[in-house]
Amino acid sequence: MARKKRAGERSRRHIRATKNGRAKNTNVVEWEDVEFTMEDLANLYKEEDEFLWYFMECCAAPRKKGKVVVKKTRPHPVIQVGAISSFITSRNQYASGDLGLPLGIWLFACQAHVDVERVFCRFGYSVSDSTARAALNTLTDASLNDLKKQVRDAIDRGE
Repeated sequence: MARKKRAGERSRRHIRATKNGRAKNTNVVEWEDVEFTMEDLANLYKEEDEFLWYFMECCAAPRKKGKVVVKKTRPHPVIQVGAISSFITSRNQYASGDLGLPLGIWLFACQAHVDVERVFCRFGYSVSDSTARAALNTLTDASLNDLKKQVRDAIDRGE
């Protein structure tokens, strides 16, 4: 799980789409930051705060005879992840690392309608379109620089 490995060295909730000269030691988005699954994010939230996870499960999960039932079409862990991510974003507008940034990039990649992007942003589920575009520019610039470095190194080795 990418988030587990990076927890010690970087804060997942304070990832920046771009870097400016004023902020020192900023965590700029990397490709590892936008690779995620809902299961990994659910496990991360569950491990970080078991009480909050249980409370959200009580609110979101249907029960039959006192036991939690997981639906196939709309499983409650996905609802819990969305709600917790929305709470995190509503408390801190810069907290975009868990769900907001990957979802914003996904909405951009799907060419979602601008109104859909705005609604997701207002609900706190996603970052704005301009932030997603800035993050993609940062990611592609970093990938291009890595590729140029690898080509230079290969030429220096005589390959």
